[in-house]
Amino acid sequence: MEAPFTDPWQRFKAALRERITGEDAEAWLTNLRLDSIQPDKVVVGGLPNTYLKNRVIAHFLPVFQELLPLYFDVLPKNGTFGLECRLAAGKQTIPPPTQNNTGGGEVDPPTGKYTFDHFKAGPASRVALDLARKVAEEPGMAYNPLFIVGGEGLGKTHLLQAIAGQIQAAHPEWKVIYKKSETFANEILEAIQTRKMKPVREFYRQADALLLDDVEFLRVTAKTQDELIHTLDDLIANKKQLVFSAGLYPKEMASLKETLKARFEMGLMTELGDPDLATRVDILKHKAALDGMTLPEEGFGLLAERIDSTPRQLEGALVRLEAYGSMMNQPITLDFIREVAAPYFTKPGGDNQNRLSADAILAGACDLLGVSMKALQGRSRTARIAEARKITMYLLKELGGLSFSDIGRMMGHRTHSTVIHAVSQWQKAMVGNTAVHNQTTRLKKQILQGGAK
Repeated sequence: MEAPFTDPWQRFKAALRERITGEDAEAWLTNLRLDSIQPDKVVVGGLPNTYLKNRVIAHFLPVFQELLPLYFDVLPKNGTFGLECRLAAGKQTIPPPTQNNTGGGEVDPPTGKYTFDHFKAGPASRVALDLARKVAEEPGMAYNPLFIVGGEGLGKTHLLQAIAGQIQAAHPEWKVIYKKSETFANEILEAIQTRKMKPVREFYRQADALLLDDVEFLRVTAKTQDELIHTLDDLIANKKQLVFSAGLYPKEMASLKETLKARFEMGLMTELGDPDLATRVDILKHKAALDGMTLPEEGFGLLAERIDSTPRQLEGALVRLEAYGSMMNQPITLDFIREVAAPYFTKPGGDNQNRLSADAILAGACDLLGVSMKALQGRSRTARIAEARKITMYLLKELGGLSFSDIGRMMGHRTHSTVIHAVSQWQKAMVGNTAVHNQTTRLKKQILQGGAK
């Protein structure tokens, strides 16, 4: 039987997590704290910025009013209490341009969650990370504007806030504005409707750095797009830094004017790609260390192999493991990971009955590669043996579905992290080198045809 949280607040947060999206959970729920609770009002803190503080009130107040009374008897069961949200300590907030808008520009300080040191970039995202660092170090001088393209959950928001945080820390007197594009568009629309465009226009055109996140969600009228174009032109002319992010390239945004697309494209565009196996392990270990979680070493490899997806999915799996482990008062074992993290798995496990035996794969690899088992299991670092060792590890994982630790034991008692690195390296080589890809495909076919089950 599951043991409940001893802390009602943690029990509430676990229930709340089941009611909100992964993006919101990552953005504000993890660090949400309870500051005070009275029959007529609940005060929560730890919100990273004004945008998210307003989002909680606007979108999740009914959920708070429904769930909180289940865990705190002091609150009325009908949910007739108010909710006050407070920023985390140390947030730097720029005053909003109007009294009734949805929030001003805000920046996480460089010691917060969204820093460059906390961004684990694999080969597919290394260039984007390096360019973002360069922009943060020399704002207005290099790659202006910088346009970062990437799928959901790959770290666009992380990089933009890291840039903003570093610029603000290096230039505390500067006006650094980070905005979700939807918030920006709402402010412009409201200013147009209320005929208070002048203060909004001045607010943005006085920025030293303007960072707009998810620009594909601008959803703005032609007049609003014109206003943004003029603002961008003014900032570029004054060598102010512009950074944009989107899940699409500008040319793919059908709702935007060609003139605005051209402004987005006039600087440098860079991409965030899916993390490779080794990077996924690094992300998991880094996140677990930050949260004080204890996992078996093989657990990181298991999660990285089975969740062939975004950093957000990996972190979501860890959050689920932590929550269920606490509720059930159970340590996080390999079996526990297989069961509890299963909803996040994007790849099947290695228990397919049609897998080849390890002996068949090893025998086939030795025969086809012209190396002995002793050489594969030994410590020789010659290029020929090292390459044969990597491809054999890859084949054991791909054709046999073995765990990294089992492969390590078969290959001369090597550590599971060594195997992860070798398999990841071979996967990358297959992507970047046609000859390697063809060689591997041929070997797999020959082993499958000749291997004994």
